Amino acid sequence: MQRARSTRWRAAFTGLFAAALVVVLSAAAAPLALALDPKTPLARYGYDVWQDDLPQNTVHTILQTRDGYLWLGTYEGLVRFNGVAFDVFDKRTTPEIRNNGIRALYEDRDGTLWVGTSNGGLVAHANGAFRSWTTEQGLADDAVYAICGGADGAVWIGTGGGLSRFDGERFTSFTAADGLPDARVRAVWEDREGTLWAGTDKGLYRLREGRFETAAPAQGAPDHPVVAIREDRSGRIWVGTDGGGVPAYDRQAVAAFTTANGLSSNRVYALYEDRAGALWIGTDGGGLNRYADGAFSQRTLEAGLSDSFVRAICEDAEGSLWIGTNGGLNRLKDGKFVAFTMGDGLSHSFARVVCQDASGAVWVGTDGGGLNRIEGERITPFAKKDGLPNDFVRALWPDRAGGVWIGTTGGGLALLDDGRFTTYTVREGLAGDDVRAIFQDSRGAVWVGTGGSGVSRIENGRFTTYTSKEGLAGDDVRAIFETRDGAVWFGTSGNGASRFKDGRFERFTAGEGLAGDVVFSFFEDEVGLWIGTSDGLTLYRDGQFARFTTRHGLFDDIAFQILDGGDGNLWMSCNKGVYRVSRSELAALAAGEIESVHSTAYGKADGMGSTQCNGASQPAGWRSGDGRLWFPTTSGVAVADPAHIPFNDVPPPVTLSRVVVDGKAIGGGVTELDAGSRRFEFHYDGLSFVVPEKVRFEYMLEGLDREWIDAGTRRVAYYTSLPAGT
Repeated sequence: MQRARSTRWRAAFTGLFAAALVVVLSAAAAPLALALDPKTPLARYGYDVWQDDLPQNTVHTILQTRDGYLWLGTYEGLVRFNGVAFDVFDKRTTPEIRNNGIRALYEDRDGTLWVGTSNGGLVAHANGAFRSWTTEQGLADDAVYAICGGADGAVWIGTGGGLSRFDGERFTSFTAADGLPDARVRAVWEDREGTLWAGTDKGLYRLREGRFETAAPAQGAPDHPVVAIREDRSGRIWVGTDGGGVPAYDRQAVAAFTTANGLSSNRVYALYEDRAGALWIGTDGGGLNRYADGAFSQRTLEAGLSDSFVRAICEDAEGSLWIGTNGGLNRLKDGKFVAFTMGDGLSHSFARVVCQDASGAVWVGTDGGGLNRIEGERITPFAKKDGLPNDFVRALWPDRAGGVWIGTTGGGLALLDDGRFTTYTVREGLAGDDVRAIFQDSRGAVWVGTGGSGVSRIENGRFTTYTSKEGLAGDDVRAIFETRDGAVWFGTSGNGASRFKDGRFERFTAGEGLAGDVVFSFFEDEVGLWIGTSDGLTLYRDGQFARFTTRHGLFDDIAFQILDGGDGNLWMSCNKGVYRVSRSELAALAAGEIESVHSTAYGKADGMGSTQCNGASQPAGWRSGDGRLWFPTTSGVAVADPAHIPFNDVPPPVTLSRVVVDGKAIGGGVTELDAGSRRFEFHYDGLSFVVPEKVRFEYMLEGLDREWIDAGTRRVAYYTSLPAGT
C-alpha cells in the first residue's frame, strides 16, 4: 500500500459546532497516468465494469462535478458515486425528482448541478438541496434530453417539445416561429464563438441573430436525427447522428465520418474529446470508438465492454474514461500494468514462465497451452503438434547463441532454434523429464533443475547430473543463479539453498539464516544476493544473512521472482499480486538503521488480469530490454514499465457527504440540534477513483481531539456526547 505523501491533503468543515471537523487523506490512491495515451491500443487499457450496484444498468449520462463526485443518470434515478459506494436519489427519497428517468446532467459556473428527467421536468441540486421546474413554470416540455450553459450564465434546455432558455428567474422557449422545427431537441452546445447549436429529430440547427437556421443537407450537414454535439480544441464541431455517422464542421466545410471511414456504426449517441486530444465516440451497436491521428479504433462487447450501445462518455480529473452503456458503467484507465490474455491471442490463460530472447521477442510458457512468442501485439503459439515435447511448459531460458530453451512437465527439455525443436530427455542423459528451472552460466553451460531428480549441467554436448548424493541441498530444484564470483546457487523446494563453487556444494537452510527453506528466486546487485523464499526475503552479504518479512513492512512473505525495476526498487511477485520495495530501505534495515520498509502493492485495480502470480518455476518474471517487467499470472502475463508510472499529484477532494445525529440525517445550512443530542456521525469522502480502496483517512474534531485519529479506510467519524456550542 502506498504510504502518505509528505504533504497532507486537508478539508475543514466549520460552522457545525464549537469545533470544526478536519479530515486528512493520509495516503493518496496509487500512481496513475493523467491522460489516456492515444498511442496505446484500446485492448491494453485497464478495464472495470459496475452493474449490480446500480439501481438500473442503462447509464444515459455521466458528469464529474467540481467537488469530485461522479454523477450518473439512469432509468431508476440520479446516482452519486464516490468510488466505493453509489447513492441513489429518486422520487421515493427526493420529492423534487418527479420522474426517475435521468437523461441529462450539467454543472454551471456556480457549482449547481442541473438534472434533466424523462418526464419530470428540470431539477437543480445546490448546497445539498434540490429544486424543480416543469411546464407549469414555463419549461417547453417536461421531457428533458439535453442541458448546456451559455456564456451569459443562462441555461439552455433541450426538451421533447422544443428548446428553453432559463436565466434563473424565467424560461424563454423557442419554437417553429423562431426557426426550430416541431421536434425533440436532443442535443445542445454553445461553441467558443457564442453560437448555439441544437440537434433535433429533424437535423442540426444553429442560432444566429436571434433566429435558428438549418445546416442544410446540401451543405453536407446531417439529414438524420442529431443526438450529440461536441466542440474540439481546434473549434471543430462534431455531430453525432442516428444513422448518418459523425459529420464535423470546421466553420467552412463539412466532412462526414461513417463506417466507410472505419467507424464501427453510423448510429452515434455520445461524443467526448479527452485531454490528450482524442475524440471518443459512443455508438448503438458498435461499442466505443476512438478517433486519434486520423484513424478509428474500437472497443466492443466482444472486447469486454458491458454492452455495445454506448450512451455516455466522461473523463474524470484523474484521467480515467467513464463509459455509460445499456449494460452498466464502464471505466478505461491507463493502468500501471497491461495484460496479455487469451483475448489477445495467448494460447492459455495460465502463464507459468516468461523470458526474452536475443532478438527481443518475449516467450511465455503456459500450463497446458504450450509456448507463445510475443512480438509487439502479435502472438504466435507453439504446441505439441508443432514439435514441442509437451504443452505444459514449466521453465524457459534464452540461449546466448540464439533460440530458447524450454522445460516441460514430463516431456523433458527442448531447444527451439530456427523454427526447429530438439528434445532432450533421460534417454539423452537428462536427470529427469520434469523440468522446473533452466539457467545458462557465464561459460555457456546450461543448468537444468528438475522436480525430484536433481540438476543436470549441459556443456559441450555432455550431461553431468548432481543430486543430494553429491551434496545438493535437495533434488527438487526450483531456481538456479550464478553470482559475480562464479558460484552457482540452487533453490530447492523444502531443503533450502546450495552454493556450488570449485566442484563442491555448500548448503544453507533456515537454521543458517535463510528466511525459509522453500527457495523460489535469486537476484544479485551491489548490495548483495537477494533470495526469495516462501517465508520472506533474504539478503546474503559477506557470509551473513538478513531476513525481511511482513513484520518489517513487506507486502507479502512470498517472493516468486525478484526483478530490478531500474527505479531503485526491487519488484517481487506473490499470490496476491506484485509489490515493490526500495533497495536502499532494505539495505538500511539490514544495517539496523531503520525498523521497517515501505511496500507498494499492485493488483487488478492497477491493470493486472489476476492478482495471483505464478512461481516455483524459473523464470517467474523477466525484465525486458526496454525496461518493462513481465510477470506470469493465472490470467495471462502482466507487464509494467516502472520508468513510465507517473504519480497523480491532483489532490483528491475531501467532502463531508452526510451528518447523522441520533440516527437521523440532518440537512445542509444552519441546523438547530437539541442540547441532548448524543450520537454524531460525520460521513466523508476522499474522491479518488483510481484505487479508492487504498485511500486512507485521518480526522480531528478541532477543539475536542488533541491527536489525529487514524480511520484507515473507514469513511465515517463517530462521536458521542459532544459539548454544547454554536
